[in-house]
Amino acid sequence: MHVLVALAALLAAGLGGCGQRQQDTRNGGLPMPGPRPAATAGADTGSDQAFRQSYRTINIESCVRAGRTRVAKSGGAVSENGLRLYCTCAVDRLMADRSVAELARLQPGPREAAIAEQCGREHSIAINTGGGGAR
Repeated sequence: MHVLVALAALLAAGLGGCGQRQQDTRNGGLPMPGPRPAATAGADTGSDQAFRQSYRTINIESCVRAGRTRVAKSGGAVSENGLRLYCTCAVDRLMADRSVAELARLQPGPREAAIAEQCGREHSIAINTGGGGAR
């Protein structure tokens, strides 16, 4: 079943980094990512792997929680599995070909919006890129 899920909420949740949030009214009151620790140039592969796994897990869970909230507020319906598949698709693609340093400072932009829309199409979740209103 198609559900309107606001891109801003999912990306803000998906890019939150370690659950750090601060309220920011510039994004319609949605949480914006808080400061992230700087990645060191000499980080070893084990540290990078641990960061990437943690980043992925945290951001998929944040995306699913934000999606559940958005679905409940819109009165729509989507399965937990559907949200998890969408969020996994989006986070994995957002992380692809990016270094730890790039992930640590990642902000939503056109590439991320395109990824979210593509994953939404693949998983039958309608994504609203118009800033929060229904389409």
